[in-house]
Amino acid sequence: MIKKTLLLLFTFLATVAMAQEKKLTLHLNDGTTQDFLVSTIDSITFSEVQQSGPALVLEYTVNDGDEIRLPLDGRLDCTVDYGDGTTDEFHENFSASSSDYKAHVYEKAGTYEVRIAGGVEHLYSGLGHTNDSRLLLTAIKSWGNLEGLTSMESAFRSCKGLLSVPADNNGAFKNVTSFKQAFEYCTKLKEIPSSLFAGCQAATTLYGCFANCESLTALPDTLFYPLVNVTDFSSVMNWCSALKTLPEGLFAKNTNAENFGNAFCFSGLESIPAKLFSGLRNAKDFNCVFQACRKLTAIPDSLFAGCTSATNFSTAFWGNWNVTTIGKDVFQGCVAAANFKWLFNGCEKLESVPANIFDDCKEVTNFSGTFKDCKALACESPYTMVDDTKVHIYERQNYKWDFTKPTTFNECFANATLLTDYNTISTDYSDWTK
Repeated sequence: MIKKTLLLLFTFLATVAMAQEKKLTLHLNDGTTQDFLVSTIDSITFSEVQQSGPALVLEYTVNDGDEIRLPLDGRLDCTVDYGDGTTDEFHENFSASSSDYKAHVYEKAGTYEVRIAGGVEHLYSGLGHTNDSRLLLTAIKSWGNLEGLTSMESAFRSCKGLLSVPADNNGAFKNVTSFKQAFEYCTKLKEIPSSLFAGCQAATTLYGCFANCESLTALPDTLFYPLVNVTDFSSVMNWCSALKTLPEGLFAKNTNAENFGNAFCFSGLESIPAKLFSGLRNAKDFNCVFQACRKLTAIPDSLFAGCTSATNFSTAFWGNWNVTTIGKDVFQGCVAAANFKWLFNGCEKLESVPANIFDDCKEVTNFSGTFKDCKALACESPYTMVDDTKVHIYERQNYKWDFTKPTTFNECFANATLLTDYNTISTDYSDWTK
């Protein structure tokens, strides 16, 4: 609902000394003032005044006759100033997927600031929005402080003309629980302010947020710090082809995170900081993280160290054909790991792998395609020492007291013929190669 500010009722008694003209200044709770000239007054009565918080300000660049569609959904109790002398007011429960979308047509070409003030439950740019209308949004100037805002799911999605977004200086997102697919396909967006998510302790999901932002070049170190209750980072910033690296402490505060599946896959990453996910004890799923990051040349030390709940690493580095080396302790402490399907599949230039890479991962049941097409891999395949005996992953089935028996392992070493123990594998454990 629109905020109502009740100014105190008082009486100003005139005296003979007030014959000359005086100025009365009203100080309003939004920080503004209003001046009145008064001379002889018996009394002044102030009654209830309606006033909303800071407005969401959107910039649209249009041609003659262009129609914009407002990113509004859910409960609305707001006013809209279109910047061309016209306004609207909405008080309703609104579904953005209906044909009765909130739209405005501009008669003349130009750049207009649209100000939305009051209550909006959901900012949304999905169903009901056309590619043409989304393209007209060129900037978000201020987040304001919309009352009742609880969802940013699909907010500004596919707004391919959006050039900039501001920091949040008003606590606009303090009650927002979802940023699912927010800003996805904002293909011209190059930067994200470090305090965009300030005060977002209520948020639980960033699924697909900023995915396919192909002009995004870097991320602020502290971008995700406020998101302490987010559990789902899956698909975040994947297909960001201009994104070359990540801050080392990007997830340092996200100890409740569980899902990173498909995060950063198919991006332009050239390097990954060591210990990026280290110590995230609640993280469970890293499926396809960094898949097909084809500019990567190395996998750093301790990348997943201490992720004690993580079970799924399937396809994590699939198709990274320029990776030549793997650091130490990448999976240290990953005691719950169960799925390494296609983990390094297609890493054609990978030359070596630490022998002890899977030492702490004794519960793995799926090694299908783990080293498939690692054609340059010219070392001994990974093994764990058990009572001074090398136990390779293909031999774990013979050590049931030390390892969970692998159940799926077809093509694990297919075409990895330069391995020093490949002849043993292909002869005695042929099911691991075909």
